[in-house]
This record gives sequence, structure tokens and C-alpha cells, in this order.
Amino acid sequence: MRRLTFVELAQLATAWAQREEGRKAELAWVLSWLVSPHPKRPIPPDDFLRSLIGDAAFVRRKHAEIDAAKAT
Repeated sequence: MRRLTFVELAQLATAWAQREEGRKAELAWVLSWLVSPHPKRPIPPDDFLRSLIGDAAFVRRKHAEIDAAKAT
């Protein structure tokens, strides 16, 4: 078995962070779906996601979605 290089370790950490953000996005969607019948105005998943991952990560994620939409 060989050792990990610093580059491989950084790639693993980045992939783990992206996977965690994806899980939090799914959780925000489920929370929005479960809570939506109760308030007068349904709460969008983006509001939950912003509180789960923080403002900086939320903005980075939205910019990545916009860039991906422009590329297609």
C-alpha cells in the first residue's frame, strides 16, 4: 500500500466537502417539503440551505449552477 500525496489528500477533502454540501441540499429540500403545508408562505429550500451551509458556500454553489446553465 502506498502513501497519499498532499495533492491526493486535498482532492479527497474537496470531494468530501462537495458530498456533504450535496447531502445538506437534499436535507434542505426535504425540510422545505415537510414544512410547506404549515406556514402561510411556503419556505423555499434555498432558505434552509443558506442556514445549513453558510452564506459563502451558498453563493459559491449558486454561481456554479449559473455557470453550468450557461455552458449548456
